[in-house]
Amino acid sequence: MDIVRSRTYASACSVIGFGCLYVIFVACFFPLTLMPDADQSTYRLFNQALYLSSAIAAFAYAGAAARCSERTTSGIALFGYAALSAGLAATGMQLGTHAEPLTICAGIGCGAGLSLSLVSWFETISSFQERKGALIFGWQAFLGSSVFAIVALLNKAFTNEAALALCLVSAVLYLALRAAPSQSNANVTLASFHSGIEVLRHRKVLSRVLFGPAVGFCLIVFIYGIAEAIAMGHDGSPYGEVVSYLGAPIGSAVFLVWTYASKSRNYGLTIKSIFLILLTVFWIPAFDTIVLVLSAGFQLSLLLLCSLLLDELLSQRRVAMVLVSLGYACMRMLFLVGLYVPGMFGVPSYSRYFESTSLLMFLIYLVFAVALILTWRDRKVDQSASTDIPDADIAAENTGGEAKGSPADKSEALFSIAQQYGLTRRETEILGLYSKGRDINYMCENLYLSRNTVKGHLKRIYSKLDIHSKQELIDIVEAARAKEQPL
Repeated sequence: MDIVRSRTYASACSVIGFGCLYVIFVACFFPLTLMPDADQSTYRLFNQALYLSSAIAAFAYAGAAARCSERTTSGIALFGYAALSAGLAATGMQLGTHAEPLTICAGIGCGAGLSLSLVSWFETISSFQERKGALIFGWQAFLGSSVFAIVALLNKAFTNEAALALCLVSAVLYLALRAAPSQSNANVTLASFHSGIEVLRHRKVLSRVLFGPAVGFCLIVFIYGIAEAIAMGHDGSPYGEVVSYLGAPIGSAVFLVWTYASKSRNYGLTIKSIFLILLTVFWIPAFDTIVLVLSAGFQLSLLLLCSLLLDELLSQRRVAMVLVSLGYACMRMLFLVGLYVPGMFGVPSYSRYFESTSLLMFLIYLVFAVALILTWRDRKVDQSASTDIPDADIAAENTGGEAKGSPADKSEALFSIAQQYGLTRRETEILGLYSKGRDINYMCENLYLSRNTVKGHLKRIYSKLDIHSKQELIDIVEAARAKEQPL
């Protein structure tokens, strides 16, 4: 009962604390809510300082995460909260067009502070079991973006005092969660980064699993920046604010439904579905619909990528922290670049969007080219997978052969089960480990397989054995072993 309460407490702290920070994250995406009386030049200056400082801070955090201890990264997170508080305080002290230095300081504080604190929250949530971590990501994003949308649409502004209060609540809950014994990060050591990279190299996670979703996410961020520059500009759409604010809650809700409903969570198929939507959305005659879809797609793809990193790198948390930091830096820079693309094509307002054939064709060709590249890469991966060690040598699958260094069970009982139910060598190997109580993390680390690959093998084992629980699997193995015992 105490363990259940501890886990519930940790989950609640994570959703509320991360959610409070996410409200500020969305507010900084739309600085007119923090500085409602400022002009366009002030917003432009704030965005430049915000995104550049965010990228620099995220790159710096990536270097620190690869080398520093847990105590140091916790100190960096608190420094991030302090910088964020200073930046938010500066946004409430704007003095019109004569406050350029103050605007730059506000952007730097908010940008750097958000980078350090958001990545630190990812590190903390990575201590949860993968599905629970994904649900925490989804719920905090849904609650945070919904609270922001309600406040922004009703009051047309997000007060400086409210932002500072949310920052304080988030910092307190972060400290409370890090102090909880059940959420100890003792398994994150200085050597874990190098060992994690070695595991990724053997499993080829970066090239096979993360490449496609990462490229797709970068594309969506870039296009989202283009759409927001048109929708939220001086001559933007009259409904640009509304659809921009509502897109994030919709994307978060879709992610939660997907997480609850999908047991296998096919990230590749989901990313391709988003691409299919992007290929058609540019032809919709309502610009506000385009912005709504892109806003929801950005939120959905962000949560998908975070969930995928948790899924694949749960046992290599130090590496996950570095990749999240680098990804966050790239996201900030791509969005900033996207904000300036409409001006390059001479599209000063949303009314000129459909008149600019060159911008439309640029976006369509860009999405289509990336889709072709990812399709080609998927085929290359499928072709090379059959020659790699983890699932290769099909002819020797049922001969009892074993890969070098593999901790397989060589008992006659498992061989008998494999022959009876038609299990492959890898499935037999996983069957033996699973029946001994080994978890998915253990099999990933020792067999150099991704989590999705292990779960796929387990799913096929359950199907071939016609069982529905781990206890049934253990019963079959124990019954086969009992037949081995001499009378």
